[in-house]
Amino acid sequence: MLKSLKIKNVALISEAEIVFGERLNVMSGETGAGKSIILESLNFALGQKADKTMIKSGEQSCSVTCVFGVEDCQGVKAALEALDIECDDEMIVKRTMNVDGKSSIKLNGESVNASMLRSVTALLVDVHGQSDHFTLLKEANQLELIDVIGKTRIAPLKNLAAEKVDGIRALQAEMDKLGGNSEDRERRLDYIDYCVKEIEAVDFKEGEDEELQTMKKKLVNSEKIISSVAAATEKISGDGFAVDMLTEAERSVSSLVRYDDAYSELSDRLNALISE
Repeated sequence: MLKSLKIKNVALISEAEIVFGERLNVMSGETGAGKSIILESLNFALGQKADKTMIKSGEQSCSVTCVFGVEDCQGVKAALEALDIECDDEMIVKRTMNVDGKSSIKLNGESVNASMLRSVTALLVDVHGQSDHFTLLKEANQLELIDVIGKTRIAPLKNLAAEKVDGIRALQAEMDKLGGNSEDRERRLDYIDYCVKEIEAVDFKEGEDEELQTMKKKLVNSEKIISSVAAATEKISGDGFAVDMLTEAERSVSSLVRYDDAYSELSDRLNALISE
């Protein structure tokens, strides 16, 4: 509950402090008495946006201090703990603003920003206008209200929905690893399918890579091979060289064929060598 509200140099108010009772508190007064200023001061302390026009004329700054009793507000204590702010049974909010438009916010003496302040005060105060309810306009509060009302009846549905969402996120993460959008992935799949078909069409055989390496080695050294083979051919086929000598040898052996079949076999071998 709001225990007290201290206002200094806001609009027409130089300084005022309101101490609230434990039960219903009502403020009434004529138009222009300052009721709206008090409400605007409270909103300012709760983290609402404001500008320097709210500073009383002739003053350099304004400030609003609120004291809340939070002994039974476990949600508020948890929010403060998340911000690493100590809290017992009271929470003190002090917000100041100077004529330069700069403001400072203290939450139990610790400096915070407006967003951090609102995350805590949203758990403490509801402001009702003539035709709206600010808390119910926030989606997070709407879901929280449904959880409170539904309790165990909607728990199984929430768990099922959470599992489905986790599954969708996991699939999305896997898709993200592939990169690009769905059209990019489809084009990539078509290209990969084309590559696979091209590889299969080649019809690779086991050991073919060794054969290709041997062929490559021959092609790389083809000039040296041609030169060496030509030199060897010249040595064998030149005048007075191997072929001539083998021919003379075969002619001599063939004259002996009529004496023994072994000479015929030797003659055939010599003829084969000459042919080779």
